[in-house]
Amino acid sequence: MSIRHTIILLSTMFIASGCASMSKTDCLRADWTRQGIEDGRKGSSTAILDRHSKACAKVSVVPNIALYLEGHAQGVRAYCTPDTGLSKGRANALYQGVCPADLEPAFLASYIDGLEIKLSGLELDAHIAESRLASLRLQQSVLGEQVSKKLLADIRSAERAVRYTSTTQLEIRQRIARLRIRSAS
Repeated sequence: MSIRHTIILLSTMFIASGCASMSKTDCLRADWTRQGIEDGRKGSSTAILDRHSKACAKVSVVPNIALYLEGHAQGVRAYCTPDTGLSKGRANALYQGVCPADLEPAFLASYIDGLEIKLSGLELDAHIAESRLASLRLQQSVLGEQVSKKLLADIRSAERAVRYTSTTQLEIRQRIARLRIRSAS
């Protein structure tokens, strides 16, 4: 199983396990304004409040939605900066559409710049992986029947690297295209 498939499987299991967004202690001591600010500063959408509600219901705590939303609005204003956009784009982090209309254009412009920087790095990674794969296949053809298990494992690893970089490049290009359309409207 590839690393990517393993990560997807583990992520799905993690989500499906109903992992709590807040601990029992967090729920009992919650400052909902502060929680909203923290979530907003992370770029999380307000949909995470549903997870907080489910986690806190186990200890009979009901979030103060008004305070949370007030805090979240403050937090996203701290998140929605060009510097954060550039950083999140370079990290290929997903943008959840949380920025207010007055901040989103500058955030998205920098986010797209960051995605393009990430894409350039992936293009270099792809060239390196393709060169490595070509070299390994050349070794394989020279060795013929004498191919070692390590060489075969290295070839499979290089093939995965080529597939990963290609797939990730495509995903980033599609995201950039969607974001450019969004910022133009």
